[in-house]
Amino acid sequence: QAALKKLSGLEVKRICSTHGPVWEKSVPEVVALYDRMSRYDVDRGVCIVYGSMYGNTAALCDEIACKLRSNGVEKIKIYDLSSADISEVLRDIFLSRGLVVASPTYNNELFPPVRELLNKVAERTVKGRLFGFVGSFTWASAALKRMNEYAEKNAWEVLPCSIEMKQSALSVRDEQIEEFAKQFAEAL
Repeated sequence: QAALKKLSGLEVKRICSTHGPVWEKSVPEVVALYDRMSRYDVDRGVCIVYGSMYGNTAALCDEIACKLRSNGVEKIKIYDLSSADISEVLRDIFLSRGLVVASPTYNNELFPPVRELLNKVAERTVKGRLFGFVGSFTWASAALKRMNEYAEKNAWEVLPCSIEMKQSALSVRDEQIEEFAKQFAEAL
């Protein structure tokens, strides 16, 4: 934003970035894109990312996506972090206002692909996002606690209601998922 202010009185004919292409055509569109990205101006969409060891967390995320749609959220991207291209995931996190992160507890920590993603999100100082957390466990609950630690450390805006699932998606009542999706859609 500071650089764009300095250039505001000049006619920009070429953009020569140090980490990308040289732009000689579509310069106004590229400048507008830089402006939008540097203001962290994003779509009202939601990116749902999850790790799932046995398929239960994945099933719950599908339910959340359906409820978000029924609450008026049109742009939804869903990624299984065990197989997703991390560059695509980060792109869609950057372009979305909302982020739902779902992780099973794994050795009293987050499932490794989820932990790695949260580290990458924190490294990129992604700002102005609404985070919703979903944790799952079998005998010891820790995923929600770990995700909240990330949120506090990075001053993330967290949806007040989280979902915690014990063993299977059947343990989560439909009303819980509906309330989570409703609050998320309203907060967006």
